[in-house]
Formats: sequence, structure tokens, C-alpha cells
Amino acid sequence: MSIPRESEIEKYLVRRCRELDLLCFKFTSPSQRAVPDRLLVGHDAQGTPITAFVEVKRPGEKPRPDQGAMIEKLRRHGALVASVDSPEAIEDFLHRHVVDPRGDRSCPAVAAHSAHLLILDQR
Repeated sequence: MSIPRESEIEKYLVRRCRELDLLCFKFTSPSQRAVPDRLLVGHDAQGTPITAFVEVKRPGEKPRPDQGAMIEKLRRHGALVASVDSPEAIEDFLHRHVVDPRGDRSCPAVAAHSAHLLILDQR
């Protein structure tokens, strides 16, 4: 089985955002390199506005050093920023910040993602 391309992970994010009634803009900044791929705008389940930047990667990939520096810069300025590399990571992010931002971590995708991480840690 082949590793999914970044574009496949990004399509999953876009589809899930559409299902949750979140705007999911492709984000570029002509004068600034290394900005995250997507800008999400909408409301969480309690109606609180949410704006987030999302960097999309292939499974197992990490942000490049310049992308990591930009993510940290955005966070220092108060932005919500995530790097996702799988549908499970997307579900985890969406569950924590959109579906149930108050803290119920019993989402099946979150449990599956956590179990997957546990298996990787044991290798």
C-alpha cells in the first residue's frame, strides 16, 4: 500500500471542514514564505468563533525548519496552528477545537489516532 500524498490529506481536511460548516481557504502569502497551507474560519459546537492555520503534510512528515519557525511565530502572536499528516490527526484537531472544545476526548478517531501513536512509540 502506498503512502497517501499530501494532496489527499488536504482533500480530506477540506471535505471535513465543509461537513462542519467551516471555511477552509487555501492560504498563500506572496511576500512571506513558509506560511501554513490552510486557513480555517467558522464556529465551534458552542458557537464560539474559531480561526486556525493548518499545515498539511504526508504521513510521517514534519514541517520544514522554516515552516516550523513560522508556526511558532504565529503561535507567539496568539494564533491557533496545527500540523496534520493523516485523517486521524485531522479528526483529532477538529474534535479538540471544533466538535468538542471543552474537553471530551472520547472521540473514536482520537482514540484510534492515540492507539496508532502508541503502536509507533513501541517500535
